[in-house]
Amino acid sequence: MRQHEDQRDEEDRGDPRDGPADRTAAVCAARLLGAAAAARRRAGAPLPPAERGDVDRVTAEARAVLGAPAFTEAFDLGDRGGREGAEDAVREARALLGLPAPPPTTRAAP
Repeated sequence: MRQHEDQRDEEDRGDPRDGPADRTAAVCAARLLGAAAAARRRAGAPLPPAERGDVDRVTAEARAVLGAPAFTEAFDLGDRGGREGAEDAVREARALLGLPAPPPTTRAAP
């Protein structure tokens, strides 16, 4: 009997990916993907073929959660944010995962 109650409880909660935490994770992923694309572009380094599958999978998952317009908006925010935008995206993702914020970075004097 208890097994059936546990199963019913799990069904009542629905898919955990439908909640706000999943949307936040998808926005973080899209921003990080955009920031990584911008960094590769600035460095003149293409996406390594070995990483293509992971990037495509994360892109598809984030787009499925957010929908194409919201995914594109978050990706573009990461893409045009420069170094500061990338650092913001990393801080947000670390906070979402419950990890401590990375130490602040300092720029070398020109």
